[in-house]
Amino acid sequence: MRRFPLLPLCCAGLLLCGQLLAATMSADPNDVWKNVKKPTSADIWPAPPPELDISAYRVATGKNKGAVTASGPAVSGEDPKDVFEKGGKFCIKAKTLWLQYQFNKNAKQKVVAYVVTAADDEPGRDPKNWKLLGSTDGQTWETLDEQANQNFAERDMSRLFKLAKPGAYNCYRLEVMANHGDDCTQLTELKLLGDKGSQPTDEKKPGGKRKAKKK
Repeated sequence: MRRFPLLPLCCAGLLLCGQLLAATMSADPNDVWKNVKKPTSADIWPAPPPELDISAYRVATGKNKGAVTASGPAVSGEDPKDVFEKGGKFCIKAKTLWLQYQFNKNAKQKVVAYVVTAADDEPGRDPKNWKLLGSTDGQTWETLDEQANQNFAERDMSRLFKLAKPGAYNCYRLEVMANHGDDCTQLTELKLLGDKGSQPTDEKKPGGKRKAKKK
């Protein structure tokens, strides 16, 4: 049997491959990325919901702007204040819940709209029926808005609700009376919105005296 030398054949094959590779490569290594399609939101599954435009408003809530209380502790230990500060999911093992925000120094804020954002999972836990309440003493509450049979078509979806008759209050409460059937209720974010350019009004202390204006 005739034997063929393997080493020359291997070397010849490697040389040919090197030549073909060199012919297809560019001198600029960045050229290889020029024809690669950049990913868009449509390439992500599931696609994120469209971003809600609230540029016409001023976000009244946020970090160090007020105190947050809730109807109970979170199931997974998240702090309910994250709902107002950075969009952290608040989940409670109940079919109802309330979240309350009281502005620092009892400053009154005129809220004209608000945003509710659903969580990233479990549609059955989404709020369905709720009220937004306002108070100046934390005891007597006025109903500012009421919603029923509301749905969130997508996860992490934010929805804007405008108040027909807004007022100035130092304490606001979202009271969820029903969810979509789960044993837990949750949401990711709650934003209270004021008119753009408006500022809070500090509550006057009882018995306080006004300083005389200098002439």
